[in-house]
Amino acid sequence: MEKQPDSLFKNRNFMLLWSGQLVSHIGTAITNIALPLPVFEITTATYTVSVVPDAIRGRILSLTRLVVLGAYSLGFFVTGILLQFVGSTRTIVIFSCLLFFLALIVIFNKSLRQI
Repeated sequence: MEKQPDSLFKNRNFMLLWSGQLVSHIGTAITNIALPLPVFEITTATYTVSVVPDAIRGRILSLTRLVVLGAYSLGFFVTGILLQFVGSTRTIVIFSCLLFFLALIVIFNKSLRQI
């Protein structure tokens, strides 16, 4: 009877690689969350200052944050469902077509370009 190979988790090199990848993924996740938020805050605040009256600005900004940050969770949910039932290649094609369609809407809609 053949001897079972030792577990990969007992291999020092594998554990170093795995730990490094874990730290890298955690850093990437933090960066993906931390970098877009200041850009969103600046663009939203600048537009809001020019359009919304001072008396209700805080309510408008909090509602905007609620909708945008809530949309992240909905997007993750839809992506997971599509990955589960359609597959990764088709999911990528679906979202690429959606982004292309949204870009065309912005390009050809003059009122959206002036915002």
